[in-house]
Amino acid sequence: MEQAINSKNKNINYIQWAITILVPIIIYLFTPLDYAGKTFLAITATCVILWVFALIPENITGLLIPISFVLFGVAEPEVAFKPWAQILPWLVVAGMILSEVMLDTGLAKRLAYKSLLMTGGSGKGIVLGFIITSFVLPLLVPSSVWAKMFIMAPIGIAICKALDFKPMSKEATGIMLMACFVAISSGFSFQTGDETMVWISQVISEVSNGQITISWLAWLKYMLLPGLSWSVFSILTAYYLLVKKAFDNKGNVKSVLEVEYKEMGSLSGKEIKTLLIVLLILLNFIFETYHKMNAAFIMVALVSLFFIPGISLMKREKLQSVNLWILFFVTGAMSVGMVAGSVGVTKVVADSLLPIIKEMGPFGATMMAFTFGVIMNFIMTPLGAMAAFITVISGLAVQAGIHPLPVSLAFAVGLDIYVFPYEVAPVLYFFSLGYMSLQEAIKVLAVRTVLAFLVVAVVFGGYWYTLGLM
Repeated sequence: MEQAINSKNKNINYIQWAITILVPIIIYLFTPLDYAGKTFLAITATCVILWVFALIPENITGLLIPISFVLFGVAEPEVAFKPWAQILPWLVVAGMILSEVMLDTGLAKRLAYKSLLMTGGSGKGIVLGFIITSFVLPLLVPSSVWAKMFIMAPIGIAICKALDFKPMSKEATGIMLMACFVAISSGFSFQTGDETMVWISQVISEVSNGQITISWLAWLKYMLLPGLSWSVFSILTAYYLLVKKAFDNKGNVKSVLEVEYKEMGSLSGKEIKTLLIVLLILLNFIFETYHKMNAAFIMVALVSLFFIPGISLMKREKLQSVNLWILFFVTGAMSVGMVAGSVGVTKVVADSLLPIIKEMGPFGATMMAFTFGVIMNFIMTPLGAMAAFITVISGLAVQAGIHPLPVSLAFAVGLDIYVFPYEVAPVLYFFSLGYMSLQEAIKVLAVRTVLAFLVVAVVFGGYWYTLGLM
């Protein structure tokens, strides 16, 4: 029996390697691009398939990406390795240290227990807790995805530990995805919920020559229901696909959590120190517009406070347990987006799709903008895509006599669709914590991608239609 299973697994492995080799070859041979463009797509496809099948360690795949781009003449080293000069890799390390301290001192565990108890200790209660958080968090922490992320990641890990969901399991992947969606996908409801929302408001005013201005309350009218629906949809997708079955087996765990929470006692000195530094980090992000300095750089500096005498919440020995290999995964994934622009792949896509928007009505243009956002996320970062195309898309809508808000927001929602971690930087951070299985996460993200077209068409489109925007 065991021999038959091993033989079957070996055959599956052969098939996976065959796919890994053949798909990039087909892409290279039949893609109507120049050498750099089709080689870029072939290398990217190879690495994505390696990540999906987990044929080699994901960090090694990330290490090979920029090296392959340089070896095959797709990009110069200063482009392929540019991610190492960005803040994100160092922000990931700082975030890992922050999460480690919050877990080690028990602060994350305390927050997780409290949130679980407040929502009843059941699967449905946890879902409700995540949904409520997705509504409240953008109000408490406006215009900063990273601040929301550094709140939700340690809480997600602590929930996994409290419920004995092992790292890389389906259940742990589901919990971390739910936490990830709260941090990343919850900003659409409020004009200040995310930097992108403020940006879209400004662009709409500019392309309409000031004829269309959207106040904070007007944004609430247009986006509260669609934005909250988007958060709920995202959270429920992860819950039903990965977590619900485990909760059905566990039942209500409130009584167990109550005992463990009481055993923790009152806040310890280490927890108080950690909480104070966490609050400093959050205030740094919240007031970035006032202190005019890069909040991400300041956060990295503030995390170093954990090492100084008198605080000493992170020791050298503990630091050695942090998985710094994940940096190769993060920088390799970022390299895909960096190189995409340099080889002209993004321009080819834009030239092919953007003119179509002019020929469609409001609903068609909105769905096309959403689809365009989804496609662009595969080949460049959301921030890069937003910078490159939001003014063009909003302007095309105005020229076509279409209200630019639905089209612009549909594009932004499309940029919130991702199947592979390299597409969105904060998602890379959640993967870096070691609790999410890439294969399990991709299943959820793929289903979410397919269903998202229905959600945008029915919920977003239907609601905007009733308001006269479409």
